[in-house]
Amino acid sequence: MALKSWNLTIPNTSPAFSYHPYSDGLNTAYGFQIAFSTAFNTQPGEMGQGSSAHVTSLNGAGFLLDFYGNAVYVHGSSSASYDVTLDGTAPVAMPPDDTTGVLFAKDNLIEEHHSITFTTRVATVTGQLFNLTDAVISSSDRILPSQLGFDSSDAFFTYSGRWTTNTVTGVPNNTETRPFQQTTDLGASVLFSFTNASAFAVHGSLNFGHGLYSVSVDNSVPQQMNGSTFWLVPDTVLFFQSGLDPDRSHSVNITNLSANGKFTLSSVVVYALAASVDSPPSSPTSGSPPSGPSSPHKTAAFAAIAGTTVGVVVLLSALLCLFYLRARRKRPAAAAVSPFVAQAAPIASDRKGGNRTAPNDHSPSRTPSPDVNHLLELIAQRIDRRPMEADSASPPRYDYNP
Repeated sequence: MALKSWNLTIPNTSPAFSYHPYSDGLNTAYGFQIAFSTAFNTQPGEMGQGSSAHVTSLNGAGFLLDFYGNAVYVHGSSSASYDVTLDGTAPVAMPPDDTTGVLFAKDNLIEEHHSITFTTRVATVTGQLFNLTDAVISSSDRILPSQLGFDSSDAFFTYSGRWTTNTVTGVPNNTETRPFQQTTDLGASVLFSFTNASAFAVHGSLNFGHGLYSVSVDNSVPQQMNGSTFWLVPDTVLFFQSGLDPDRSHSVNITNLSANGKFTLSSVVVYALAASVDSPPSSPTSGSPPSGPSSPHKTAAFAAIAGTTVGVVVLLSALLCLFYLRARRKRPAAAAVSPFVAQAAPIASDRKGGNRTAPNDHSPSRTPSPDVNHLLELIAQRIDRRPMEADSASPPRYDYNP
């Protein structure tokens, strides 16, 4: 049977990209900055608006991305040349390209774990910029997976430690505001398990004041990630992994590693090869947030139980009424009263997250790159924002060294 190819898009804001020398600083001449197409921030924590890109004008800046798949497509633009290294092979020199929107593409790879590294070669010419918008990873499965989304309040998650529910206008996006879970407790964690799926992606926000967190899949060595940035990024992929065995049950544990550093969880998307991805739930802890509505398939099971219970109650009520009426037969006649039979009301889930099926992307997407001249103007405006000390204000630098 022929395998079906599908794609997973990783935005440039995702901590899955390890940037060098840092992911978001004060000036593109010293590292990367996050630039948004329609707004710039004047102080840390302001929300970005429009499409985003990671931009640098520093010679030798770069990024690393690890992934599992059989193809990779990196989108963006560059007025400078750059080198690309795939799986530790000799670097491939790439010419400037600020028109096609594709920085690098490689298909027909063996479906396994890969790593790709970009390094800029910026000349001493004023105005050369490199910008990254996203990477698209292709994988293959026996059927096209469905995207099943679980909101952070779902019983799918087991929380440990102190978590609170919060809502911020524009999170996760400017057309929909939904609650999310957050913690500032060192060691607070969240666990979820699933089966019948080959990949998953964790979604949440990034912001100034967010800290480090770790992710462990199937009790593996935890991978450390950095959630700090100057912008409020309302939604991004905090972590992803593909190439999982759909016939096995998988568990994912996320832990906050920063005392007073915030971590937020909005949702998890599971790339499922069956209608249900439920695994036996873990025992909830005292740190669990209030339980949200059940998923649709869980609601159906509950409705069946509730219906059975109501049916038993109705039957007992009918028998009691029958005995009561017989006892009253010898008394003076009275107006006959029909026994009331309760009807079980249908139980429905009003959760917008649930196991909702999102449109699936089955072909490499090409994200339009922000206009270079417009980015230059926005970045110049960012440089003029109110002064901050670089050492204290820059996000923690836990990135790779080329």
